[in-house]
Amino acid sequence: MARKILLTGGTGLLGISLIARMPFSFTICAGYYKFPKDRLSKAGRCEYREFDITSRDQVRAAFKGYSPDTVIHAASIGNVDYCEKNKNQAELTNIIGSRNMIEACAENGCSMIFTSSNAVFDGEHPPYDEAAAPNPVDYYGITKLETEKALASSGIKYSIVRLMTMYGWNHPLERQNPVTWILERLLRKERLNIVNDIYNNHLFAGNAAEAIWAIVRHEKEGIYHIAGGETVSRYDLALNVADCFGLDRGLINPVASSFFSQLAQRPKNTSYKIDKMEKDLLVRGLGIREGLEAMKADPPRGWKYDWM
Repeated sequence: MARKILLTGGTGLLGISLIARMPFSFTICAGYYKFPKDRLSKAGRCEYREFDITSRDQVRAAFKGYSPDTVIHAASIGNVDYCEKNKNQAELTNIIGSRNMIEACAENGCSMIFTSSNAVFDGEHPPYDEAAAPNPVDYYGITKLETEKALASSGIKYSIVRLMTMYGWNHPLERQNPVTWILERLLRKERLNIVNDIYNNHLFAGNAAEAIWAIVRHEKEGIYHIAGGETVSRYDLALNVADCFGLDRGLINPVASSFFSQLAQRPKNTSYKIDKMEKDLLVRGLGIREGLEAMKADPPRGWKYDWM
């Protein structure tokens, strides 16, 4: 059955992965904000609409102009330290903007898939399954949990997709992720200090998109933890990046997280149990090297990185 999907955050890492992998029978209207229109990707079954989720009027106009069946709400301010320093802006975008989207879904009879985060956990009792009690330690995590609560009390059909820290080819004009950040510096032969005491089962963005499309196709509801199949430290991730892309691992130096002065507290280990993802969605979490090899095999086309 043909489905009409309204996607917020269409130019982000997850957004471009979802657009690239959308099922053939679906069409997407991808929302974006303050992004040069001539830098948008050309996708035949995707149209782009500029709107600001913090504006109720613009959100309502987007729904009226497209009439979606399902909303994938991926837009947010995802920089943890920025959210900690700019709480008013984080609240406006991540909480109020999300409430605008939920309200519009209720008014238009749409279901919602909300992309939450491992930041809703404090990292003290890993690995976390979907029944684990959230306890965010930073403001970004608080904003995600507030939207989860708003969804749960909204009365609409919804899924909460708690995504692990993702990696993949981000658009050059968008925020980097752990792998592209490491790649840029290794290609420039810069020395890196990488923490060896913070652990995640890092998630390839293509793997995340596969799981979300499975949720849409099968109309799944509830909470899903979406992550890779292997838990490693950020330092081990960096070593795998160097080895996979044929770069100098000798440039990478392990350090404790206390080495850095950070505005927001970082949980030590927010890794997930992914049994529900693999059994219910039939999506296997990729190991680190598998995800990196998949990323390497699909290099960015038509995007100019100044460091490549």
